[in-house]
Amino acid sequence: MILDEELYRIGFGWDVHRIEKQKGNLYVGGIKVSDDYRAIAHSDGDALIHSLIDAMFGALSEGNIGIIFPSDEKNRGRRSTELLEEAIDVLKKSSFRVVNIDSTVIIKEVNLGDQINEMVILLSDTFGINKRKISIKPKSGNGIYERVLMAYSTLLLERRG
Repeated sequence: MILDEELYRIGFGWDVHRIEKQKGNLYVGGIKVSDDYRAIAHSDGDALIHSLIDAMFGALSEGNIGIIFPSDEKNRGRRSTELLEEAIDVLKKSSFRVVNIDSTVIIKEVNLGDQINEMVILLSDTFGINKRKISIKPKSGNGIYERVLMAYSTLLLERRG
């Protein structure tokens, strides 16, 4: 075994978007969670998906979401799930696979409790891992954060084969 070949890599990602009370679509983890709020963002503003993409790119030493998906016309208004699919294509070309995901989502204005399982199922299908290996913890921010959607994600990659 070559000493340079690590078996595991860990990635950390963070993202935040302001939200406003306005008819629209607010997405978290690929799921529409509100019709009454929308993220102020170049894409759909899904901070959870963005943090996962950043964590994956970080673990692979591939840069970050802003480098790979710049704020240009091609990416304006794009669903973050599309960006995630493209990011997973980068992962598939590597020698690594996702072992587990741990995320925290902070939002005061929308209770995510009922949608967490839907998010886990969507991410399980997208990443091709068992849903028991995905944790999404919703938090209100205890009144510190208002009109903000924030997400932190950590994921563990393991060398295949």
